[in-house]
Amino acid sequence: MNFRLTFTIAVTKLLIFLLRLLKRGGTSIPGKVAQKIFPGIIGYISKDLKVIMVTGTNGKTTTTHIIGKILEENKIGYITNKSGANLVSGITATLIDSVNLSGKSKYKTALIEVDEAAFNVITNDIKPDILVVTNFFKDQLDRFGELYTTLNNVKSGIEKSPEAKLILNADDSLCASLAKGHRGQVLYYGFDEKAYETTENLLTSDAEFCIFCMGKYQYDNRIYGHLGTFECTVCGYRRPSSDITCLKVDELNSSYTQIQFSTGKEIYNTRINLPCLYNVYNALAAISCGHILNLPPESFISSLETFESG
Repeated sequence: MNFRLTFTIAVTKLLIFLLRLLKRGGTSIPGKVAQKIFPGIIGYISKDLKVIMVTGTNGKTTTTHIIGKILEENKIGYITNKSGANLVSGITATLIDSVNLSGKSKYKTALIEVDEAAFNVITNDIKPDILVVTNFFKDQLDRFGELYTTLNNVKSGIEKSPEAKLILNADDSLCASLAKGHRGQVLYYGFDEKAYETTENLLTSDAEFCIFCMGKYQYDNRIYGHLGTFECTVCGYRRPSSDITCLKVDELNSSYTQIQFSTGKEIYNTRINLPCLYNVYNALAAISCGHILNLPPESFISSLETFESG
């Protein structure tokens, strides 16, 4: 028996219990204590788990919850962290809380939301089997610096996980660029050019120039922000073909969204029990995860139609 492992788990569980008893919540302190006693403990206790990670600047929590709903629909038990515990210390405490004193869990899957600023650190110890990346926008990055710094941090984490299956937003030129040089499987999701027409002002863009040559992008269509069918006018870098595609937005209101989507040759209709276009992207990301896990599309539809946020 690894006594340091058992001791670390016991101390961490005790701290988590006491904080809950005191209604202090939070997993930061227990996680930090665990890391001090046993550096790298999360790699040790997660080595037998299938690890699904979700990162990006917007939509992480919703995407993670929808993936969780799909797993539940398929009777797959899993460990997961709360959205407020998506830094290294919180993830550490979550994983430790889910195992017994010998470091074993009754589950075989971990679904982990990871803050984009922490992804490069967490991958020192945990290599994701599947990584879902939502998007990169400036509006969530005030705490951690510039957009390209965050993008490069995620890229660095991916380089440590060369066998990971990547699920990337094809409509985001920054997100799609993460596939370059990756030797593992890559699955893209996005909107068909004719899926949705907008009359909104689309002048604002967080990625006006090419990530590779700084040429100016031109768009055949834009969904919002810098998301759309982009192509660099200089080097030719362009939106990759999406594997999971929103073919049409049939209805968009304040309560739900009705869409048609494809998973290759198969076409399905579903109601997403959430409003707004950005939640269509979150749904497509979750569908992509279910697809790469070879789960039945009917379970995606059921999950989306019954999903409740919050």
